Amino acid sequence: MTKNLLHHPDAITEVLSCRPCGLMTDVDGTISDIAPRPTDAMVSDSCRTGLAALAESLDLVAVVSGRPVQEALRMVGLPDLVYVGDHGLERMVNGFVVQDSRAGPYVEAVRAAAAELFRRLSGQPGLDGIFLEDKGASFSFHYRACPDPMRARALILEAIAFLDGAGRLKVMEARRAVELRPPLE
Repeated sequence: MTKNLLHHPDAITEVLSCRPCGLMTDVDGTISDIAPRPTDAMVSDSCRTGLAALAESLDLVAVVSGRPVQEALRMVGLPDLVYVGDHGLERMVNGFVVQDSRAGPYVEAVRAAAAELFRRLSGQPGLDGIFLEDKGASFSFHYRACPDPMRARALILEAIAFLDGAGRLKVMEARRAVELRPPLE
């Protein structure tokens, strides 16, 4: 039987009384349902209200996302929270988006690899429904809307193996997506 923290209000009160105390949350699949296209995902008003209330009583409320910071901020709509985006490659500082300086040298390589990958995949059967997402320092190929997602995944990974310069980049898999990123932690 799964234990649910909400069934133990005394434990919640005890944890929240500790200082410093904060909450860090992801967007997709945590405070927003996974949508067929990333642009269709939404954060509910009730979740937004809850995050705002927590921000008034906790030392930190942070939204950490694979999405760009500006996109996460637009979805959540609470500018006073801390935002970290693009898998940690950017963050919001005093209202401005700051990219990790280590990512800069890889941005052009990521874009070039994504463009080449797109050319290789264009027109291939079974890739109807693929959605590309430029995140700034990284690039995602979402295949969840393809007729045969597993075949689409295989085609994307196979094409990446033949990309010029792909060895310089980190290839990561997410929820029915393949991402090209700088080789940084």
